[in-house]
Amino acid sequence: MLPLVFAIIGLGFAALVTLGLLAGAGEWEVNPVVGSLSIYGFLTLWTGFAWRMHRTGIYVSDTAVRLIYPWRNRVIPWSDVVNIASRPAMLGTWATARNAIYLDLANGDRVETPVQRGTARFIRGVRKNIGPVLGQVEFDATVTFLREMREYAGAQGVAEIRRPPR
Repeated sequence: MLPLVFAIIGLGFAALVTLGLLAGAGEWEVNPVVGSLSIYGFLTLWTGFAWRMHRTGIYVSDTAVRLIYPWRNRVIPWSDVVNIASRPAMLGTWATARNAIYLDLANGDRVETPVQRGTARFIRGVRKNIGPVLGQVEFDATVTFLREMREYAGAQGVAEIRRPPR
């Protein structure tokens, strides 16, 4: 929700700057083209980053899982996923107070997703705030859903046809 608020603030500020430029609110100290490009460039970056933060999460299809982080995307085919687990989210080499969803891959890699389980407000420890923080019920339902999708995608590769999960 907070990234969406930042996007709205950025768009509102862009509208105010545009009205100020159109109304001729004053003299520019620098070249008006350079000034307006720098302001709109900053607002574009601000709004783009807020939009990326808003879209951060896990997206699934019948064939792959897409992880969208603030700075990059990663698509992993279901055939490469061997296990889905909940472990403490890592911040560098430190374990944080929240658990995250991990995808264990066939090649031995472990991929941390941006989705985390919320903790009580006064739990001590470092928190990593890069993606959605779900309540206990939603987090467990997401892990269950991902496991069902992995099984469903695995069954599509063989003769057995199962109905898709929820």
